[in-house]
Amino acid sequence: MGGKDPRGRDAFRQQRPGWPLPIHALFVKAGVTIFFQGHDHLYARQERDGVIYQEVPNPADPTYQTFNREAYRSGELRPNSGHLRVTVAPERVRMDYVNAFLPGDEGPGRTNGQVAHTYLIGRP
Repeated sequence: MGGKDPRGRDAFRQQRPGWPLPIHALFVKAGVTIFFQGHDHLYARQERDGVIYQEVPNPADPTYQTFNREAYRSGELRPNSGHLRVTVAPERVRMDYVNAFLPGDEGPGRTNGQVAHTYLIGRP
């Protein structure tokens, strides 16, 4: 609940009585840099107001599909299968999306363990 209903009306206080702010506004106010979500079973990275919303992929999907793609209007979208590798250092965080392919499904551009997407949070 970001605060508005499907018609664009402010419905936050009615839907979440007692909450001080919608979740996104609370993230921004608190200085959150990244939020991980696991439900849609694809790799999706979106950013708004300095907050990265990272959907985590399904590491064991032998169909290699981008499920729920239509729910995402922007951002970096990649098909399954794979996992995230998060490397934390004092100056920055490095996020790698590492693909997983079954031996019989490997081929040009489809190597098990290849890094499909990388980004940094913080100073490069």
